[in-house]
Amino acid sequence: MEVKIWKELSSKEQEAALMRPAQASSDKIREIVTSIISRIRKEGDTALFEYSKTLDKFEGENIEWTAEEISAASERVDADLKKAIDTAYENIAKFHAEQKPHHIKLETFPGIVCETHTHPIDSVGLYVPGGSAPLVSTALMLAVPVKIAQCPEVILCSPPPISDAIVYAAS
Repeated sequence: MEVKIWKELSSKEQEAALMRPAQASSDKIREIVTSIISRIRKEGDTALFEYSKTLDKFEGENIEWTAEEISAASERVDADLKKAIDTAYENIAKFHAEQKPHHIKLETFPGIVCETHTHPIDSVGLYVPGGSAPLVSTALMLAVPVKIAQCPEVILCSPPPISDAIVYAAS
């Protein structure tokens, strides 16, 4: 580990010390991502499955979970973890339920009525990152507000292997 004394650094050295590695290569990342998106737009699911196989090591043919698979994954979650997830869900739901907009209907002048209306987004995509630890909190923090908003279609994606705890939280 390299130790840097902030006040001994020049302004250029301070700027370099704050630079994240991803920022230094952002043009290359943008080029790669643009290429992936372009290919998926052209080739659709064929490209998507190939990227999933290459990048995620996913060997399956069906990317959508059945109700039976969701139920089985949920059954494998430890009871104490389920209780913690349920408690977190309730707390998050209470908070976000209070944020629901209240509708206003006001006659500002005889015959002139002003109203506010809100509607849920028809289709919502949620992404829960994979990695060394299941991000159950991310699944909850994304999905609970969407559920409260009553969005008709919600798709949650996470790279394989998907943690049973994430599946339980999503369900």
